[in-house]
This record gives sequence, structure tokens and C-alpha cells, in this order.
Amino acid sequence: MGGSRTCGNRASKASSQTIGDVGLIVLEEPNWIDLGFRFAQQFWGRGFATEVASV
Repeated sequence: MGGSRTCGNRASKASSQTIGDVGLIVLEEPNWIDLGFRFAQQFWGRGFATEVASV
């Protein structure tokens, strides 16, 4: 089972400060997409995870 991967840092729009990171794995079998993210606790509850998932 293989797949392509991408990842990156998530920066605040207000500044260039890194607030967390995200990752995406596209799995060929069973044709799934796996999205993962983590943010510094001070940025929890601000909608960043929802924003990442909607892209």
C-alpha cells in the first residue's frame, strides 16, 4: 500500500509565526485521504483545524 505525502507548517495570517503543522497522505488503497494536524495549545479553539480541513 503506497501513497503520496505532503506536510507543512501552518502560520498565522496576522504574523509569520508558526502555530502548528499539518500533514496529508493520499493512500492508493483503499483510496483514502488521511489528514493530520497539531497546533500549539494557545491556538486551540480558534478554528484553524476547521480551516485546514476545508482546503
